Amino acid sequence: MGRTAMKRVFLDTAPLIYLLEGGGNRQQAVVAQLRYWAAHGVWLETTVLTLTELLTGPRQAGNESLARQYRAGLADLLGRPLLVIDERTADYAASLRAKFKFRTPDALQLSAAIQAGCEAFYTNDTRLRACAEIEVVLVDAKATPA
Repeated sequence: MGRTAMKRVFLDTAPLIYLLEGGGNRQQAVVAQLRYWAAHGVWLETTVLTLTELLTGPRQAGNESLARQYRAGLADLLGRPLLVIDERTADYAASLRAKFKFRTPDALQLSAAIQAGCEAFYTNDTRLRACAEIEVVLVDAKATPA
């Protein structure tokens, strides 16, 4: 991501999983990137779909305490309500899915980010770089935050 002033960045699920469950280089890279954005006043956004994906693992393990911790951690990180996937978001997601052959969850996430006016989409899915409608920033354990 360029050094221009960012206002809003969308967080895909993978970086959040690295943050909450990780360890090692990926977690460190996400922490460094989030600190950089926080220091530069960047608003972080994500959707209710991310919440679903984050809570699935703890609930499969029968760990409601961990699910509550994840929910609270996400709320603290964002400091604002999750983006809702509405009809407009779904309609645009269908266009992205048709154009790029993305999976439905990926198209919904990208659509929500674009509809919300996010300048960047933070993920670890290289396939999403095909979407020219938003800058896709990959988790990179070797890079300095941008």
